[in-house]
Amino acid sequence: MVNVNMGSWQHGQHKRTKHYKQRGSMVLEVAFLLPIFLFIVFSALELARGLILYASLNHVVSEAARQVKLSAASGANYQGKLLQAIKANPASLLDSSKLMVEQAKFYSSPEELANQEANNSVVDKNGLLAKYSVSYQVTLLSPWLQDLFPFSADILVKHEPER
Repeated sequence: MVNVNMGSWQHGQHKRTKHYKQRGSMVLEVAFLLPIFLFIVFSALELARGLILYASLNHVVSEAARQVKLSAASGANYQGKLLQAIKANPASLLDSSKLMVEQAKFYSSPEELANQEANNSVVDKNGLLAKYSVSYQVTLLSPWLQDLFPFSADILVKHEPER
């Protein structure tokens, strides 16, 4: 007579189905959590990239404004000189083809500047305060970061007579 122990076979079968159930629940957990985790990781990387570009833009623009102000540039060609100084800065992490210097707005007094009342109708612009806006065209993976960082900087210079 052969003695067959059915209990151990049933117990092994039970362990096997329990293992498959755990494996299936693990796959579901990964399927739900992995996209959220990847979104957080890539958003953090984009945030860091945005901060670096924003800081680089502000630094390069302020250095360019200082350099142009100390040079012999006339008020008529500040816009071109600013762009040229920004492109020549070795500390810049910016792609120079995406930089854009917008037309200046002129203010005859600090009060007009504070009230944002531009006086562009004046013919002789020497001695006026000029506000240039430099913007950087960048596309980020996360659209909400576009609103977080303006990717533009303003420069305030005083137009001097030509030398």
